[in-house]
Amino acid sequence: MTLRNLLLRAYPRSWRDEYGEEFAGVLAQKPLTLRVVADVLGGGFMQHLFWDDPWKICGAGLFVWTCLGLVLIRDSRLAPSMEPLSAMALGCFLLATGAWTVLRKKSGIREAGGAAAKAAMAGIVPSVFATLLWGPVVVHHANGSTWLVWGLFLSVIPVPSIPEAGRLAGHLAITCSLMVLAASAVMGFAGALLGRFIAALRGGLREAGPC
Repeated sequence: MTLRNLLLRAYPRSWRDEYGEEFAGVLAQKPLTLRVVADVLGGGFMQHLFWDDPWKICGAGLFVWTCLGLVLIRDSRLAPSMEPLSAMALGCFLLATGAWTVLRKKSGIREAGGAAAKAAMAGIVPSVFATLLWGPVVVHHANGSTWLVWGLFLSVIPVPSIPEAGRLAGHLAITCSLMVLAASAVMGFAGALLGRFIAALRGGLREAGPC
């Protein structure tokens, strides 16, 4: 596979099906300088935003956030604040998934809930693996309490013994995934309602026209 073919694959499949042959012809006539490669990759990123399913984009954003959070949570100074921040970020990503799905695809509330669930599962994968591979992180809060934190989305108080915590890791990873899956459906439904409200607001503004 040539570099030009790899660059073409930076664009979404649906976009390539419609414009790929024409774009490949244009790309074949250009020397592959660093600037051209950067422009093609930047264009591919933008087309993913316009063509990909919203759950894929939001799921990718949540995946990156989770990876960053897992790095930061290893720092004892940052760990106490990471779990609430992660919960808020998760809610925002899932709410956006539901709203965006309704606005882009004109789908119903059930489809928006399913899209949010898929985004959640894609986004928390690093946290689940961290739970299984690392085990818990001991976090000492400012109020004197001590928590055991698994990944980014689950913590336990009072603290069990470390061997007991290790035996619980697999069970807790599954429990956390199921909890996030249920919460994601709810947030997806809420996002769908938000998307319908935005769509109605847009329609009203268009009908009103310029003042």
